[in-house]
Amino acid sequence: MTFTKQTTTIESAISIALNDLESLGNELQDSFDATPESLQGTDANQAKSEAAEVLQNIDVPEIPEKFRALEITLNVPHRNKPSRLLRQTLRDDYIQVLAQVIEFFQELDDEESSDLQEQLQAIIDDCEAVDLPGRTA
Repeated sequence: MTFTKQTTTIESAISIALNDLESLGNELQDSFDATPESLQGTDANQAKSEAAEVLQNIDVPEIPEKFRALEITLNVPHRNKPSRLLRQTLRDDYIQVLAQVIEFFQELDDEESSDLQEQLQAIIDDCEAVDLPGRTA
């Protein structure tokens, strides 16, 4: 896998990752809704519905003003055909962006960022606990 370096603001990095996670949740919900009712009760489809609910309902953390415009350089995976990737891989890519933001703040060593770091870690933990079935439809 190749990575590209992308420089952006903290606010943008968090916003993009959370929006992409929400979009993945929307895709899962759309897929679940398109499933015949007789099959919606299967384990895989129930997992899809539960994953959609978690990803669509992520609490967006409040980013303190002094951190919003700080620039961060991220290592972002370069994907040739994102529509063909496993959902779990996409989710992990977005989580990796959030983890890099946490690492940035740990290196910055600013106590005011601790609440934001905790909120981002909680989002990561919630997303990692989600069981993402199958490929993108």
